Amino acid sequence: CALRAAAGDGNCVVTAPASEVSAPWQMVPIGFVESAFVSKNGTPRQSGIVPAAPARLRVLWGTNPSHSLEGLGGFSHAWLLWVFDRNGGAAVKAKVRPPRLGGLPTGVFGCRTPHRPNPVGLSLVSITRVDGSTLYFDGADLCDGTPVLDIKPFVPSADAPPPFTPVRAAPWVTPWGG
Repeated sequence: CALRAAAGDGNCVVTAPASEVSAPWQMVPIGFVESAFVSKNGTPRQSGIVPAAPARLRVLWGTNPSHSLEGLGGFSHAWLLWVFDRNGGAAVKAKVRPPRLGGLPTGVFGCRTPHRPNPVGLSLVSITRVDGSTLYFDGADLCDGTPVLDIKPFVPSADAPPPFTPVRAAPWVTPWGG
């Protein structure tokens, strides 16, 4: 974790500068992913592309991390909120050129580029088990050592559109493509 070194104590600390719009804020990861993907190259670009890709998250947060995972094992899926810590500090632009568009530009918020104003990622993973302070999951699209900020259970009634609600996506988005 590039941010881990800056913290000096083994933790990633993400700090936002003070601005006229909001007060400074800080986030500390709850843990770090352990996966077979050691670099960005070769890591699936979306969760679920490789449904059998196993990984685990050892929760380090709190005085009793295993207590924080109680109840999560009753769910089949969870959302992981994490930091793109390997982007290399490249400048973020309002328009980007995703590979799926063949070089055509689109707005940074109209695609799922990892190069974003706030380097935050979101992955839907399949829970295989919870053991003490460790969450085991499949469908990983995270590099080994990725800092995780939060875990939220997937609740179909809250996280999916109501039945018979039309859902649309840009024409260039194909299954697992975007």
